[in-house]
Amino acid sequence: MRWNLKVPMLFLIAACLFLPRLAETCGPFIPQALFVRPNGPDRPMLSFAKGRLGVVFPGWYRAYLVVAYRYLENKPLSAFEQSSLLEFWDIDHPTAPCDRTEEAVTLWMATRKRYMPNTAEGTIQEYKHELRNYYDVPNCLAPAFLTAKKTLENRARQFGATSKELQEWISGQDAVFSNCARAGRFPSELPATANGLLRADRAYQIAAAEFYDGQFDDAAKRFQAIAHDDSSPWHPLASYLVGRALIRQASLTAEKNQTYNRKVIAQAEAWLKSVLNDPKLRSVHADAAALLGRVHYYLYPDRRQHELGSELARGGTGNRFGQDLRDYTLLLNRFLDVYPDFPGVDAWTPEYTKREQAWEFRHYLELKPQRGDDLSDWVITMQSQAPAAKQHALEKWQSTHSVPWLVAGLDKVNEGEIGQKDLMDAAAGIPADSAAYVTVAYHRARLARATGSYDLARQILKDALALGNKLPPSAAHTLQDEQMMVAARFEDFRYQLWQTPVALDFGDEFPDADQYYCDDSDCRMTFYGSAKPPKNTPLLPQFSPVAAVLLNTQVPLTYFVQVAKSSTLPDNLRRNMAPAAWARAAFLDEFDLAASVADTAITARPELKPFLEAYLQAKTTQERKFAAAFAVLHFPGLRPYVDDSYPRTTPFQKIDDYRDNWWCKNVGESMESNFDKYEGTSWRGNAEENPIVSFPAFLEVGEKDRAAKEWREIRSFGVASRYLPRIVVEWATQHPNDPRVPEALHLAVRATRYGCDEGEPNSLSRQAFTILHKNYSRSEWAKKTPFWF
Repeated sequence: MRWNLKVPMLFLIAACLFLPRLAETCGPFIPQALFVRPNGPDRPMLSFAKGRLGVVFPGWYRAYLVVAYRYLENKPLSAFEQSSLLEFWDIDHPTAPCDRTEEAVTLWMATRKRYMPNTAEGTIQEYKHELRNYYDVPNCLAPAFLTAKKTLENRARQFGATSKELQEWISGQDAVFSNCARAGRFPSELPATANGLLRADRAYQIAAAEFYDGQFDDAAKRFQAIAHDDSSPWHPLASYLVGRALIRQASLTAEKNQTYNRKVIAQAEAWLKSVLNDPKLRSVHADAAALLGRVHYYLYPDRRQHELGSELARGGTGNRFGQDLRDYTLLLNRFLDVYPDFPGVDAWTPEYTKREQAWEFRHYLELKPQRGDDLSDWVITMQSQAPAAKQHALEKWQSTHSVPWLVAGLDKVNEGEIGQKDLMDAAAGIPADSAAYVTVAYHRARLARATGSYDLARQILKDALALGNKLPPSAAHTLQDEQMMVAARFEDFRYQLWQTPVALDFGDEFPDADQYYCDDSDCRMTFYGSAKPPKNTPLLPQFSPVAAVLLNTQVPLTYFVQVAKSSTLPDNLRRNMAPAAWARAAFLDEFDLAASVADTAITARPELKPFLEAYLQAKTTQERKFAAAFAVLHFPGLRPYVDDSYPRTTPFQKIDDYRDNWWCKNVGESMESNFDKYEGTSWRGNAEENPIVSFPAFLEVGEKDRAAKEWREIRSFGVASRYLPRIVVEWATQHPNDPRVPEALHLAVRATRYGCDEGEPNSLSRQAFTILHKNYSRSEWAKKTPFWF
């Protein structure tokens, strides 16, 4: 826990003492364009801290939901709370606010050098390995060095800058800091004839050295002696530090599988209560109260959770807000982020998912005691998918008519369900200046669309999007996705298809758009348009997940081709969509549409020219199908659909090392986004089979029928590693004299090796291999194909 002492101190051991330094994680990491931040608000965090919420989703980290709750309740964060929130929870600075020691050490060493210019203590390291077996933890933190600096300056004025007393004080402080990273020296005891202030400082320095050395029992006794010495300038602070030492001792002497020794931490509780009851120690009361809260965190976690829930919801915690929020969310995590094992059931199987869901539904009901305060109840209910959570949200809104519970009800209700109309009526009354307005507008539009009230949905979205720059980008994208689905005309639909991502994500939970996260030229070309983009180069527009699914599964080919040929389509998207439109038309046997987009595809990808010309010159449907397959086999990046938030970064003509070549079974159906409302997976081909968006509103009945028919045919293709070789083998069998056949057979075998696979033996690989080596054994293509797969 973090404390902000108002009296001088030589050291401070904060809650971040127990946080390891960030470590590198494993790969591979697939770059994802984020259009909606999945775990919390957009940058700048200060805007969120001031109440610009955007659209609040259940998938946000719980700390951000707490902030949202406050603003939904019309209880804005104070300036102190905003500052504390940013210190602990700013997504631009995801590490704990305790890693400022390096600067403090530099200041201390510079000050020390002024008074001992001819000596050097050497490098000071604040981390100590011995405190944990597998990683270093900070032992001496920034306030220790800052207070040492201030005290040194004071003692220089009191003792004299060149006095022996000052040199002795510095020597003692050097000994204290020698224990920060390892077992060091201890300051020597001073004789009774020494300066009284120096002796008081030395008593404190010895206690501090014992503390840093891990001798907490001895340190507690020394601090207690100082606390009883009213003449010591360290008397108030030492009273507080007795509690700190006892807490550290309780941690060190904990039994197996326990965090703290309950007997010792109970002593810390009693001591801290005595400090709070002593009016002479008022200067450390705030910090002692915060430390007592830490003790209660471990002794009475349920009670502490509800205390923090009530305090955070009520407000007024000032600069404790960030730390209290951290403690509160950790207390929630202890029972919300723990899942049971299901013996005999493999993870990620349908049976595991079924059992996990059943457990989650039961677990929500079992958590009633943990939902004892309104904030905890709201957060837990928002994040639960249990039917009981939906019913509870509706009941809470009906009984309280509070805005947070209105949002919870809207988030959970679907079209036609009980309570929808009442929620929609209440939501219509939320004013545009309310922190809830954008969230409510999104749900109103969503429900209006689901019930076929397109005109209402369009008006709601128009009004919300009129906020312009006041909307966080994630919120604007969310509303634009809805606007796309209810568009009354194709032109309105087309202009919503691409969006500028808010960030890139490599699965590290701290997404950023810096090139640091895109560390190869192919990735940078895909997302920035340059192999060496200057710093702060904006991300290129991409198709949002909703746009990609609509184009790939819910609109007829005629519109797909129109988008590909559109003059407003960004160049980076046209480079992939124009060839995709041609391939889509070719495989659907729509020769006229394929011919109409061929020039656009060649302009986008000149390397396609000879292959598309061969396709256009083909005489029969079967020959055109073969020419199309022959073309596609040359270019692993060519597929009959558009990518969503996971665009292929490997060059168009090259094999991707992770089998992102051609297409998988879903043929572009997956909505691969970690946006809470559109769940998918981070790997191609593993998402839900059925699209979760409906036909765009502008389509006529006949157009919907055509789109559905085309989609059924495209889905029937299956994986490219079977679809394309099948076409080649059939053509090779019937047209053995076609000079393209040997190369096509080689490419077919290659596709079975590097294409997405279903995990079953692919007989087409052997068939293509056998035909190639039997009929064209002297060809260069047979020599390049020594194996089948």
